Amino acid sequence: MAILFQPYFFFWIYAFFSAACIGLAFAVDFLPLLALPLVFPIVWLGINNFRVLYFLLLASLPLSYEVNFSDTLATDLPSEPLLIGLMLITFLFLLTNPGVLPSSISLNPVALLVLLHTVWFLVASIHSVNIVVSLKIFLAKVWYVAVFVYLTAIVIRNENSFRTAFWCIFLSLLVASLAIFVRHGFTAFEFETINQCVGPFFTNHVNYALMLMAFYPFLWHASSWYDKRTWQKSLLNFSKLFFAVAIFFSYTRAAMVALFLFVPFYFILRWRLIKYIIPVILILAVAGVAYMADNNRYLKHAPDYNETIWHDEFDEHISATFEGKDVSSMERLYRWIAAGRMIAENPWWGVGPGNFYPTYKKYAVTSFETWVSDNQERSSLHNYFLTLWVEQGVAGLLIFLGLLIATFLVAEKTYFKLLKERSKTAGLVMATSQSLMSICFSLLLNDMVETIKLGSLFWINISLIVIVSTGLLSYSNSKQA
Repeated sequence: MAILFQPYFFFWIYAFFSAACIGLAFAVDFLPLLALPLVFPIVWLGINNFRVLYFLLLASLPLSYEVNFSDTLATDLPSEPLLIGLMLITFLFLLTNPGVLPSSISLNPVALLVLLHTVWFLVASIHSVNIVVSLKIFLAKVWYVAVFVYLTAIVIRNENSFRTAFWCIFLSLLVASLAIFVRHGFTAFEFETINQCVGPFFTNHVNYALMLMAFYPFLWHASSWYDKRTWQKSLLNFSKLFFAVAIFFSYTRAAMVALFLFVPFYFILRWRLIKYIIPVILILAVAGVAYMADNNRYLKHAPDYNETIWHDEFDEHISATFEGKDVSSMERLYRWIAAGRMIAENPWWGVGPGNFYPTYKKYAVTSFETWVSDNQERSSLHNYFLTLWVEQGVAGLLIFLGLLIATFLVAEKTYFKLLKERSKTAGLVMATSQSLMSICFSLLLNDMVETIKLGSLFWINISLIVIVSTGLLSYSNSKQA
């Protein structure tokens, strides 16, 4: 037993284990095994200082890559294992430190709606047509909310901790986007090659662009922290331009439009117009759906199967979008119509989380079929609001809309209060609200809030608005917003 107390015994055991994992990873051609030796120091770190592990998770988000074990099982490495581990740590920490989250957070209306949104995922899963698939989605929702909402509220309580979180995400995202930009540059920034260039960090150009888009307002906010001649200020000013250019060359329409929406949204929040804009948006959405559904008016917009194709040039892609001849836009319409018919048949409970893909084709209208309607990629509905109604019934949609409305109203009230106090924290509320707005806008055309790249920023934004509104996060040396 004396050998156990030799100073280098555990070092050699760990070195041998690491070498075996490396050799096995290449022998069986399964590179995720390379990460196995990191489990032990990460577990040790989680036990001794989970805050460092939280920041490590944030740094891993832009660099994580998706590994598919089967058609129905995939994970993002290393972020998702870290996320699951931190979820367990969060539950344990809350149980052993019941007062760490004051009632101003735990009973906050936004936090309660987050909890209700999560609980409804479970209720909808129980009523699912495939409960196994739905429970997988529910479990993912639990670890997203536990870490990005509640653990964020535990860890980020002051300006320094938020700055650390910002730099963790920013530097990783900058490295990933620079690598992608250079690779894309070698193909002369061609539209048809962008999806090949974003890997392994992102599954497609949309995932890549939306993460850049959602993070973009924080660049402007962070640049206010530093004086003109500092390297941080120079790097952030460069990144403002670079991220905008990278978004353009991602050729992602939702991200491009969101960039232009940041400016009008700034004035909407500053002039306290959100309470007026929200009902207008809801009325227009209801009126638009009613108009298209009246006497099946949507049938007049059926595409020409032979003319609705994929275009290799971005300018052709845009013009085809307006002409109704772009395959990606028309395929969305094909699935939205199927979703509408699914809702009409089962408006209250839905088919269960994750069950749109296995069930939608029998509801589709054949006259709207496109060249990609066989959907070999098993992709989703491409509208998160419709997805919620289809999969979780009308209650699922209303709870989520209530969460968004409450969050924006709280943000508006908090921002105006901080402006009156001339607090620099108002800038954080503005950046967070702009980021959340851009994500909500993108959800009209996709449902990537359930992916770790965009979903992480979505839930962190909500958590930041809650903790700033309750006064638990404020900047020191407040001078001017």
